[in-house]
Amino acid sequence: MAKEKGFDLVEINPKEDPPIAKIMDFGQFKYQMAKNEKKQKPKSLEIKVIKLSVRIGQHDIELKAAQAKKLMERGNKIKVEVFLRGRERMHANLGEEIIKKFIEIIKEYIKIEQPIAKVGNAISAILTKK
Repeated sequence: MAKEKGFDLVEINPKEDPPIAKIMDFGQFKYQMAKNEKKQKPKSLEIKVIKLSVRIGQHDIELKAAQAKKLMERGNKIKVEVFLRGRERMHANLGEEIIKKFIEIIKEYIKIEQPIAKVGNAISAILTKK
């Protein structure tokens, strides 16, 4: 019957007595199963980077903080970075202060996953949603 209709005979449950079989397009069935598995997998969290500067203004920090809130609501982690160029490297404490100001603005929404650390020419911290 399945060959006459141009479909496949697919065994659904072999443990039953008698085994349960169904006439269907097996390729379409496999496609639907793969699609359902893909939907059920949890989305991988991404780390979004927000770059700041030592010379950034207060209003710009507030805008970046609002952007960070939106990104965290979507389920992303935030990495806040301040790159130090030239003579700014001598004053790494200024970069730390910028990150502390940023964290202070959004402190009720976040949890600090990785504290402020200097790596090479950058100072960074990783933040997640509470």
